[in-house]
Amino acid sequence: MTTILVKDALRTSVEAASGGKQTVLYTPKGQPTFVNIIPKVSIESLNPALGISGVHPAFKQGDREIPYLYVGTYQGCVLDGEVLSLPNVDANACNASGETLIPLLKTMGSTWHGMTSVEWALIQAMAVKSGYCPLGADVYGKSPRDATQTGRRIDGKEAGDLSSQSPRIYTGSGPVSYRQDKKYNGISDLAGNVWERTYGARVVGGEIQLYGTGNEAALATSAVFGAHGADVPGWYAIHAVTGAFITPTHTGNTSTADYVATTPGSVRAVTQTTGLADNEFYHPAWGGTFVQPQNTLPEAVKNLLELYGVWPSRTGKAIIPPGSTVNYNPGATVCMHPVRGMNDIFQFGFANNTETVNTQMGLRPVYYAPLS
Repeated sequence: MTTILVKDALRTSVEAASGGKQTVLYTPKGQPTFVNIIPKVSIESLNPALGISGVHPAFKQGDREIPYLYVGTYQGCVLDGEVLSLPNVDANACNASGETLIPLLKTMGSTWHGMTSVEWALIQAMAVKSGYCPLGADVYGKSPRDATQTGRRIDGKEAGDLSSQSPRIYTGSGPVSYRQDKKYNGISDLAGNVWERTYGARVVGGEIQLYGTGNEAALATSAVFGAHGADVPGWYAIHAVTGAFITPTHTGNTSTADYVATTPGSVRAVTQTTGLADNEFYHPAWGGTFVQPQNTLPEAVKNLLELYGVWPSRTGKAIIPPGSTVNYNPGATVCMHPVRGMNDIFQFGFANNTETVNTQMGLRPVYYAPLS
C-alpha cells in the first residue's frame, strides 16, 4: 500500500519547500517517489473557451470523482522493480515496454498507473490558463527553443555539444523554464528528454477511440493498450455530429492487418485530402500542431476532442511553439496509442502500443487514493 499520510523529514521538507504543491509518497518497498498534487478542478475554470462545463474528465471514473491526482514530478525510472519519480536520475523507464511497466506500477497499488491521455490533456488545459508552455531538453541537452536553457547530460558531455547525441538528461536538472508554470514547484520535463507514453486514447483504422468517458484508463491492465486489443470492451468512438461516445464496430482484424472501422458516423482520420466525408478529417503526418486539420466537424465536437487531448489545440494556439507536430497514423491497421511532448506539451503522435520497446519513449507515474 502507498503511504501518503505519515510525516517524515523528507516529506515535510519537500512540502515546505514547494509551498504544499509537492509531496513524497512511499511505495510498498518503502521507496520514495516525488509527486505534484493536483486537486480536482472544473473544465470551465481552466479553459472556458471550450464551452464545456463540469469536473475535468481526468478526475472522473463513472459517477465517482477523484479528489486529487498525484502526478510524478519527474519522468519515470525503474528501481528495484518499481516505477518511481525521482530527481537527478536517468529516466530509464524508456528501456522497457508498457507490458512490463504497467504491471510494475500495479504491484505498487491498483491506482498507480502510467499517465493517461486525459491527464495529459489536463496539463495542456493548465498551460492554456497559465499562458506558459514549458521548455525541455533535446538530444543535445539543450532546449531547441532557447539554447541557453540546458540540463545535465547523462553522458557527462556539455549541453549543446553536437559531437554526439545524449540519450537523456538527469531528471529535474534543467532550469525553471523546464517546469510547469515556470516555477520550481512545477512538474518537471513535461517537454523534451523522452517522449511520454500516455494511455486511454488510440487510433485504429483511422478511428479515434477513447477508453471510458473519464479516467478509467488509470485502472486498466496492459492488455487494454495492446496493438491487437481492438475488441477489448470499454473503448468508445466519438460521433462526428453529436460528440456522443459510441461503441465501435469494424470488419476484419488487427492480427490479420485488414481492420476497417465501420462505426456509423464516427470521427476518423484519413490519408486523402479530397472527397472527405462529414465525419472525416485530414492532417499531414507529423504536420504542425498549429495547423488545423482539413475538416467540416462541428466546433463542439472539435472542442470535445481537444478536451481529451486528441485534437491539435485551438485554445492553446498562442503558446504552441515552432516544431510542435501531430501524427494520427490513419493508415495503421493495429491499435496505435499516443506519445507526447518531445518538443512541447501540445505535441502528440499515435505511434505506440504496449508491446513496443523504444528508448525514446518513457512514461510518468501517477497515483490517486483508491475511491470508495
